[in-house]
Formats: sequence, structure tokens, C-alpha cells
Amino acid sequence: MNKMEEEMLASERLISIYKEASEDAEKQLKEITLDFEERGRLLAQMKIGKVIILKVESISYFSLHFCLVSLTDDEIAAMSPTAAAASLLIKSGVSLTGIYKEHCRVIAELEEAKLENKRIEGYLRELVDDIEHKAPLLAQQRFEFDKMTNICSNLTTQLETADEDKQRLLSSRDAIARELAYTRAELERCQRDNEDLNRQVRHLLHTIEIDKVSGRDADSPPISAEDRDILWSSIGQLQQANQKLMSDLRETKINQDKMVQEANSAEWVFKIFI
Repeated sequence: MNKMEEEMLASERLISIYKEASEDAEKQLKEITLDFEERGRLLAQMKIGKVIILKVESISYFSLHFCLVSLTDDEIAAMSPTAAAASLLIKSGVSLTGIYKEHCRVIAELEEAKLENKRIEGYLRELVDDIEHKAPLLAQQRFEFDKMTNICSNLTTQLETADEDKQRLLSSRDAIARELAYTRAELERCQRDNEDLNRQVRHLLHTIEIDKVSGRDADSPPISAEDRDILWSSIGQLQQANQKLMSDLRETKINQDKMVQEANSAEWVFKIFI
């Protein structure tokens, strides 16, 4: 029984370790995925900024100025969204030099984002390769986990069954012990009764032999005070003693039945309270 409990504890610890490792891996993968998505959005925004700057550079300042003078904002936006964005920058007081500086800054940030993106991609690739490499091991661990779970379930069922059998055997043992004690008491009583009966028979035979030899009026053999209640010199004395014993036996039987009934009632009340 102890070995089964130790196996169950070991299985539960192994299951807990597998579960914690799986949760940590899922958490790390989720964090990396969110970081990758965030950097992807940043990269997309930077790419849009770069396109805007490149298109602005391709437009002549004088042509752009002419367009700004001769066209409305809606017409510029309809013609080219990039030109509209450049128009807003120029109207806000930003020169082409400022736009170029901003372009250089965005390009630098874009390069840094590319390097960081490559680093993340490499890390993700290593992670995927590691997962693919460990996939058979993870599958084996999953199989072992399911196997251990089934073993734990079976061991739990067996332990419950064994505990029920143990309780049943303990109840049976107690019943047998009570029956054995009662049987021993009855055996001792029968042995005492048999010994008394043997003494009674011997005394009666002795009395009969004396009567045959000495005649009817001969005195009976002496009886000690200790044996007076179990030895008799005649059938009449035996009958009187027998009647007294029968009366005592009936009274004892009545008292015994009463005690058994009271004990059963007490046991029933005890079970109700439990």
C-alpha cells in the first residue's frame, strides 16, 4: 500500500513539472509573438514614412510650389496623397532641409528596426527549430503524462478498493474476535459443567455402591460444605437442585435477553447520531 502511495506522489510531482514547463513555454511564446507583432507594426509605419519622403524628394520644389499656389488642398489630395502630406508639412513651416533631416532620422530608426526585426526573427527561428527538435520528446512526455495520469487514476481506484476491503476485513476480524471470545467462554463453561457432572456421577455411584453393601439405612458418604451445592446423595436431592437451577436459568435468560435488547437499542441510537 505504501509503495502505491509513493508511486502516486511521484506521478503527481512529474505531472506538476510537465504542466509548469508547458505553461512557461506558452507564456514565453505569447510574449515573443506580441513583441514581434508590435515591431511589425512599427516597421510598417516606418516604411510608409520612407515612401512619403522619397516621393517628396522626387517632386521639384518649384513644381510643388506651383501646385500649391494653383491647386486647392482637396485637389492636391485627390491627385497624390503624398503630395498632400508634403503640402501640409510645407504650410506648417517645414523646409525641404527639415524634411530631409526627418527623413534621415526615420531611415536610421528604420535600419535599427530592421536589425531588431532580424534579431527577433533569428530568435523565433531558433525557438521554432528548438520546438521542432524537441517535438518528439514533448510528444513522448505528453504520452508519459497521459500514461501517468491513467496510472494515478487506476492506483487511486485500487487504493479506494483496498481501503474498503481493509475496513470490511477489520469489521470481519472484530466479529470473529467477538465470536471467538464467546466460544472460549462457552467452552470454559462447558468444561466446568462437565467437571461438575463427573463429580456428581462419581458421588452418586459411590452412594449407590454403599447402599448395596450396607443396606438402605446406611449413611451417605460425607459431603464437604464446598461440594454441597453440586453433590447429592439421592435422586430427590438431585431433582430439587435441578428445579432450582431451571428457575435460575429462566431468570438469567430473561435478564440476558433484556441486556441484548438494550445493547441493540444503544447501538442503533449511536449510529443515528454518527
